[in-house]
Amino acid sequence: MLSKNIFYPIALLLLLSGTLLNCSKSDEAPCVTSPPTLVFALLDSTNQSIITADNRGSLKISYTNKVGSKVYLSDVTAVKPTDSQLFYGSSYLIITTARGESISSFDLEISGKVIGTLSVDTYQSSNNCGSWVYASALRFNNTPVSLTDGIYMIKVN
Repeated sequence: MLSKNIFYPIALLLLLSGTLLNCSKSDEAPCVTSPPTLVFALLDSTNQSIITADNRGSLKISYTNKVGSKVYLSDVTAVKPTDSQLFYGSSYLIITTARGESISSFDLEISGKVIGTLSVDTYQSSNNCGSWVYASALRFNNTPVSLTDGIYMIKVN
C-alpha cells in the first residue's frame, strides 16, 4: 500500500505528464500574448511632449463611476524610451474599464490639472491566443486621435 506522502507527488506527476503529452500533440505552437495597452503621447502645438521627466509622475486618468465617485486608474504610467524624444503614457485599464463598465469618458490630468477628456472604443478579440480587449479608436475632447506606429498622438491645445 502506498503512503499518502508518496501518492500525491506520483499522481501530480502523472497528471502533468498527460497534460504535457496532450499539448505536444497539437499542430499549432502555443501562443502567449500580453494584454494590449493603450499607448499615447501628449503633444503641444509644436509637437513637443507635454509629459516631461519632471511631471510624468503626475499623469492620471480617472472616471466617474455609477454612484458618482471619482475613480483613478491604477496602472497609468509614463515612460520615455531611449530611442525617442517623446514620453508616452499607457494604460490597459482604460480599455477594460471602457468596455466592462461601459464608461464613455475619462478625464486626463497632468500636474493636478484636467487637460481634456478621453473616449475609447473597444472590441473583444477571439483568437487562439486569448480574448483580450483592444482599443479600436480614441477621441480627445470629441476629436478623433490618429494612431501612428501603435501610439495615439494626442494634440493638446
